[in-house]
Order: sequence, then structure tokens, then C-alpha cells
Amino acid sequence: MDFLEKRQKKAIKEFKHFAENKFGNRDYFCFVYGSYPHRIRNKFSDLDFFVAVEKVKPKEKKEVAEFTIGLLRKHGLRVDDNPFHDVSYAKKVLTSFSFLQKAIRGKGFLKEPSGGLQARKIIEKPGYLNSNEFVMRLAYNAITSKGKFLCGNKKLYGQYQHKIGRAHV
Repeated sequence: MDFLEKRQKKAIKEFKHFAENKFGNRDYFCFVYGSYPHRIRNKFSDLDFFVAVEKVKPKEKKEVAEFTIGLLRKHGLRVDDNPFHDVSYAKKVLTSFSFLQKAIRGKGFLKEPSGGLQARKIIEKPGYLNSNEFVMRLAYNAITSKGKFLCGNKKLYGQYQHKIGRAHV
């Protein structure tokens, strides 16, 4: 195990503990996706955490974002915080089940006449990158990509992944 992987594993363990304490009395699931579960990490890799919960309470997005950023910095991992190239952590880490359901139905995409989905061109501007449309695309990508389940309701996590295959039929 290399130094980067050790730091990532420690950060994942801490994030899991945080999520269990924060959301453990509610229906939720938490996973990591992106380069980590695909085992294609490099010195520029970050960790992409995703938490879905029944209802997001006021201030939770900011709290989870601040914890995530602090955690990544603590472990010397990359923080994607350039507003012209990255979605804010307050938008991309924590979401509600209803927002995720909209993403699964393709609300962040254009519908093709054939019933398929088409993505708009990415506009690297903070307003667009943090728009509901783009964040729904990110949520869609997160739930459809290979992820590593961390904690929460694993059955529900699997159900959301299964919904993807049926969402556009």
C-alpha cells in the first residue's frame, strides 16, 4: 500500500465515522466514487464522497462540505475548490433522496426524441457548475459509476442504482 492509498483509507474511515454519527438515526446511504474504487488514483486524486438522505436539514450541506474539505486537507489530499472548474462541496457531497430521484430520471440532461439522454456542453462558470441541472448530472454519474459503499442503508443504495436501468424505459 503506497502513501497516497494510506492517506485515502484513513480519510475514508473518518468520513464513514462522521456520516454514521451525523445521519445514523435517519435513512441514508454513503459511498465513495470516482478514481478510488476504480483503483486509478494518482498524486492528483481526491476522494469523491456522496451522501443521500431522506431530507437535508438546513445548514447540513455547509456542515458536510466544511467537514469534507477539512478532512481532505488534513490528510494532504486534493481539494477541488476552484469555482471556475469545480462544483462546490456544499452542492456535491450531500443530497436528498428527492433530488437524487430527479437526477436518475434524467432531469439534468436533455431528452432525445429516441428517449435517450444528452448532456449539454459544460460551461465552466460557477453559476452553471453549481446549478441544479449540472449537479443532477453529477449525482447521476455518482450513482451510476462504480462506487464503494461506506455506510447507511445498503439495500436502499442498491435500489437507487437499480432504478437507473428502469428510469428511461
